[in-house]
Amino acid sequence: MKKYENHLGNNYFSYLVVAAVILSAVLTSCFQNKSDDKQPNSVYTVRFISNGGSEVALQAAIDGEKVTRPDDPIRDGYDFTGWYKERWFANKWNFNADKVTSDTTLYAGWEQKQNIFIVTFVCYDGCEIPAQFVRKGDKATEPSPAPAREGYSFDGWYQDNHDYDIFTNWDFNMPVPQNMALFARWHANEKFAGIEDISFENYPIVDGSTSAVPLNRIVACKLLGISYEWGHPYGFFRTERTIIPNPDQIPEKYGNFFQERINNSQTHNAFMNLIDGNADIILTHRTISPDERDHADAAGVTLIETPIASDAFIFVVNKNNPVRTLTTEQVRKIYTGEIINWSQVGGYNAALHVWTRPRNSGSEEVFRTLVMKDLEPLDFPEAEEINSMWGVFVEINSSVDAICYTFRAYKELQALSPDSEVPKIAINGIFPDKSAVQSRTYPFISEVHVAIRSDLDHHSMAYKLYEWLKSENAKRTIDECGFVPK
Repeated sequence: MKKYENHLGNNYFSYLVVAAVILSAVLTSCFQNKSDDKQPNSVYTVRFISNGGSEVALQAAIDGEKVTRPDDPIRDGYDFTGWYKERWFANKWNFNADKVTSDTTLYAGWEQKQNIFIVTFVCYDGCEIPAQFVRKGDKATEPSPAPAREGYSFDGWYQDNHDYDIFTNWDFNMPVPQNMALFARWHANEKFAGIEDISFENYPIVDGSTSAVPLNRIVACKLLGISYEWGHPYGFFRTERTIIPNPDQIPEKYGNFFQERINNSQTHNAFMNLIDGNADIILTHRTISPDERDHADAAGVTLIETPIASDAFIFVVNKNNPVRTLTTEQVRKIYTGEIINWSQVGGYNAALHVWTRPRNSGSEEVFRTLVMKDLEPLDFPEAEEINSMWGVFVEINSSVDAICYTFRAYKELQALSPDSEVPKIAINGIFPDKSAVQSRTYPFISEVHVAIRSDLDHHSMAYKLYEWLKSENAKRTIDECGFVPK
């Protein structure tokens, strides 16, 4: 009898459990009918962007509840100032009061430690030397061994004075006075072979794309016997690096030579200037576009375009984005709008912030022909906002969910400043380093072209420069600008 009673009691308890589950389902269904916008007890993701600090794990939080404060991240040379609601650090998150009502991202704030200076070392493509954190009054340690570069000899570490006095050799016996960057200085081991009789007076008018500016300027310096350095003109460190010629080696009569003869009109305008006779020769990352060809046809002009170097067309993301590789198919789906969330490609659950460049810009045309092939990219609203290649790095650096494109040589040598700390990503598992360009194993290889009008006088200095850029004598200079010579 007792056995029967126990059995009945157990069944009775089971019936109660089943009834409770059914009642809960009914109540939930009723609630859902009243509100389709939010489920009761929804679980949201809280992610922590450490902005250069140690990684902090994701958290799951129920709607309306507080977040558990994680252990503070660590970053060399900096003090942690708290977690902020915005990437521009306007409002701190209050772990004692603020509650989660949606997927949430918090951003780590940092303040450089007092009396601690950061010394960064900039050498050459593929050369990575760790930054040093030095207390005020102490000295930096000269990197050992010295960096090596094929075909060049290392001359030492130089400080950018942000003016036209060029660089000064850094004495490692001196205390570090401030945050600073030291640049490796090199000289070519081979004797330079130039163009006979070329001068300031007869130098042709050269134009081109932003990415070709260093090559155009270095070529002029070498052909005219002017020393030069990589640097940030006028002291604006958060701008593109370029080639700064030694003003003492430019005759006073030609003081504006680099403003008048070496132009940077960007790709589309450079082609138009060449067609209209306002430039003798141009260097660009692409060939003539359809509308530029229409303009040339209307003017009765044909162009000769010759590839002289290769480069990688790359995609960049924010340094706090965990995605480090995409496939060609994923890239195309991102730009056609089929992939809209980073979680679809192995990243966080966050909407993609897709950037592109204006139509007819050099990189945008290369993007369409090299990457998209016959696919039409969406007309993203940001397209007209990035009107310069430098703007790509400004926008990517300020948006953790952003993606855009640029050229490898531009990123490595021109966009070198704190605002350019955004990583290149691999495509199909192949990282866009120089060896991948040389072997052409990286999927998106672009070509640097030199272009002239077909009616250019073969006895002119412009034609001689065109011939020189195609010759073996130019290859060392092309390599110096981060490109892979043909």
